[in-house]
Amino acid sequence: AWIKKAADNDYGGIMAKTNATLYDYDFFICDSGCTNGADYLAFYSDSTTPDEAFSNRTITGTNWHHVAVSRIGSTITFYIDGVAAGSTTVTGSFAANTIPLRIGTDGDGSSVSQFNGT
Repeated sequence: AWIKKAADNDYGGIMAKTNATLYDYDFFICDSGCTNGADYLAFYSDSTTPDEAFSNRTITGTNWHHVAVSRIGSTITFYIDGVAAGSTTVTGSFAANTIPLRIGTDGDGSSVSQFNGT
């Protein structure tokens, strides 16, 4: 996804497969409430252990950035502007379900969960 944050230290859902009760997976930018701190990319899933993974670099400022996350086998890898930005090994599988994929939010319906930017 191409993103442009409106401000630093601002939580923002990039995309999620969720119905706001079950978080099959959730890709977002952290605020200061995250384990690793603000402006890291994060990936969360109810179905994996550990349930949360973080990039090893932050996205600061309000410039355009290309961000991505992939899971190949048991490895989740983050990318910022085409460069790997950390990996985490997980166990567990994503659920096969009809939960919608949501873009620009983590899916809980609140304005706080929506991506703040472009």
